[in-house]
Amino acid sequence: MAYRTVSQRQEIAKIFKASYGEDIYSKLRGELSGNFQDAVLMSFRDKAHINALALYNAITGMGTNDRVVIQTICACDNQEMEDLKKAYEDSKCIST
Repeated sequence: MAYRTVSQRQEIAKIFKASYGEDIYSKLRGELSGNFQDAVLMSFRDKAHINALALYNAITGMGTNDRVVIQTICACDNQEMEDLKKAYEDSKCIST
């Protein structure tokens, strides 16, 4: 998995579900924990969804992490900003 692209990992997830009838994300959540679990699950996400999750976490809860918001938004070109908007609106982006 480490040497696969995001699209290849997403294809693996589809094949896993078709083969075993089980969601690979649920399986990985049950087998892994902590930061390693977070890293593995995030490896299935594209850049826009990773940035959307970072942005969501930065503005949710007590206080706002301005540094993350600024770094996330200012680093985007126009297409990346559109992708970020779509990913943020996607409810799946806020659940790892």
